[in-house]
Amino acid sequence: MLRILQTTDLHAHALEFDYNNNFFARRGLSRSALQIENAKATDKPCLLFDTGDFLQGSPIADRLAQ
Repeated sequence: MLRILQTTDLHAHALEFDYNNNFFARRGLSRSALQIENAKATDKPCLLFDTGDFLQGSPIADRLAQ
């Protein structure tokens, strides 16, 4: 059995912190990385796809782009 993993619209949220609303949210690259790592730890083969807006759309990404 093949497991297909997908991420989308991370918008450069590296941490679980929502910089727009000033609180910790259960999303972001650090949270996704942990879930992906757990999925890959199983015996099932995995394919991981990112389907968009990985590095665009957060205050930190906008600051880094400048």
